[in-house]
Amino acid sequence: MIKWLSEDPDGWNTVKLGKHVLPGICTVSLDLEERIDIKKPDGKHGATVTRKGVDPAFVIIQLKMWQREQIAALQKMLPDLRPDPRRDTGSHLPIVHPKTALWGIPAVLIRKIKDPPNEEGGKFYILTFDCIEFLPPQTKSGLKTETKLDPRKQNLAADLVNKPSKPSKTNTGA
Repeated sequence: MIKWLSEDPDGWNTVKLGKHVLPGICTVSLDLEERIDIKKPDGKHGATVTRKGVDPAFVIIQLKMWQREQIAALQKMLPDLRPDPRRDTGSHLPIVHPKTALWGIPAVLIRKIKDPPNEEGGKFYILTFDCIEFLPPQTKSGLKTETKLDPRKQNLAADLVNKPSKPSKTNTGA
């Protein structure tokens, strides 16, 4: 169960991305969308609405820092948050925050990091992480993830080769 803001203000002001808890105060906003196909008949009222699936959610994290130690901590995290594209392609990061837990978003990819000019007289350093939910495509039977137990990858014919067929129940050869 997710705790309410007044019960856990630190939890609502904190975000863990991968193995790192972001320094400072974080605010999180989400944008969840579903693809909808709307077909309107010519010359008639109404429409046919068809659900076409859920798009990955957009997760916006605003990080506000005001101490030198917070910037130093962030600097140590940056190789994991924004990998060097010449050495690492990066991957999704597990995310921990009450809002993402509420909506079932376990991991994100950082799409963009916004570092605008300092405001408020230079008292705060504010970054925005523009993320997208890591949501692998699904097949009709579930997630598109191969496992050793995937029946599509097993050689079932080998089980049939050396086994004699069962006798007919009618003894007519059928």
